[in-house]
Amino acid sequence: MSIKRVDREVDTAIVLGRRKYQIYYLLTSRMMCESQVADQLKISRQAVHKHVKKLIILGLITPIDKKANPKFFKSTDVIPQTNYKKENIKISKKSERRVGKTNYNTLISNKGQRVPILRLHSIAYTCTIINTPSVDVPFKEVGSPNGMKQYTLRHKFDFKRCGIQELREINVTFLRQKTKNYDELIIYMPEKYLLEYELDVAKEIMENFVWKARKWFQNQFKCYLGMPLQYRDFEVARELKDPKLKKIVAKHGMIKTKTKNGHAVMDQSKIGHPEREFTSIEEMKADLHTPERILQLEETVNQLIDMQKNLTNTVNQMAEAQKEFFELMGVNKKIDHKKLQESIDRSIV
Repeated sequence: MSIKRVDREVDTAIVLGRRKYQIYYLLTSRMMCESQVADQLKISRQAVHKHVKKLIILGLITPIDKKANPKFFKSTDVIPQTNYKKENIKISKKSERRVGKTNYNTLISNKGQRVPILRLHSIAYTCTIINTPSVDVPFKEVGSPNGMKQYTLRHKFDFKRCGIQELREINVTFLRQKTKNYDELIIYMPEKYLLEYELDVAKEIMENFVWKARKWFQNQFKCYLGMPLQYRDFEVARELKDPKLKKIVAKHGMIKTKTKNGHAVMDQSKIGHPEREFTSIEEMKADLHTPERILQLEETVNQLIDMQKNLTNTVNQMAEAQKEFFELMGVNKKIDHKKLQESIDRSIV
C-alpha cells in the first residue's frame, strides 16, 4: 500500500502565535520533551501540555512513541506559519475531532473565522466469501432480517507513517451477511473528521485501506475473498450554521438537491443536528468557498462599475475637448477668411 502525504502548500493557513510556535520549534527542532520545554520557556508544564494538545489537533506534531515516558514529538507534513503579533488559531477544550450532541465539538478558528471540520463517512466495499474461513472468526452475531444471518468483527489498524493525524489509527468493521444463496463480507471504513486540505488525500487513503483490510482478513482466518466492489459511495458532510436552514431541515427532516457532479443532502445526522452532505469533494469545496467567491464577485463587479464610470467620464471629456477644438477651428477659419477678404479688398484699391 503506497503512503500518501499531505501537500505542504495547503489552502488552510495554520498561523501560530509566538508561544505556540516556540513550543512547536522546541519540540520538533530541538527534540525536547514537555518538561524540558517548560524549563526552557519558564512556564508551567500544564501550560505546555495544553499547547501540545492543540498542536496535535491541528495536525502539526505527532508523538514518536505513544507509550514512551516522557514523550518526544516530530513534525508532520503540515508546516505552520507564525505571527508574533497576534494568536490566530483558537481551539475548544475538546482534545479530539468528533460530533457532539448539538454541534461539531472541535472548534478551530483562524483570524476570527471557524475552520470547518468535515465528516468523511459511508465508505464501504463488499467481497464475496469464496471459501469458508478455516480458522474460527470471533464474529459477534447481530440482529438480521428474515432469511439472513449477520455477524460483525472490528479490528484496529495502525498506520503510523500516515501524514494525517486522524488516520494514524483506523477501526475497520467487517460485516458478514450469509443466506442460502450467497455469503459476503462488507468492509466498513470508520467516519473521520478532517480539515479541508486533508480531504482529498484522506479519501484515497481510506479507499486504498480496504485492500489492506481484505488482505489481513484472508491471512488471519485462512480464506479467500473476491475482489472488493463498492458497496456504499463516500459522503462528506459539514455542520449547518444558517439558522433558517436549520429550521427548514428540522421541519422537513431531509432536503435533497441535485448538483452537476452528484447530489447534496441537508438532513439531521445520526447525532441529531443538521448537516449538509455531498457525494463529491469538488461540490463540498465549492460550497465551502461560496461566500468568499460571492464577496470576490461583488468586489470585481464594483471594480468593473468604477472602471466603466471612469471610462465614461474620459469619453465625455474627450467629446468636450473635441467639440471645443472644432469650435476653435471654426473661429480660426472665420478669422482667416476675414483677413483674406480684407487683403483682397486692399489689393483692389
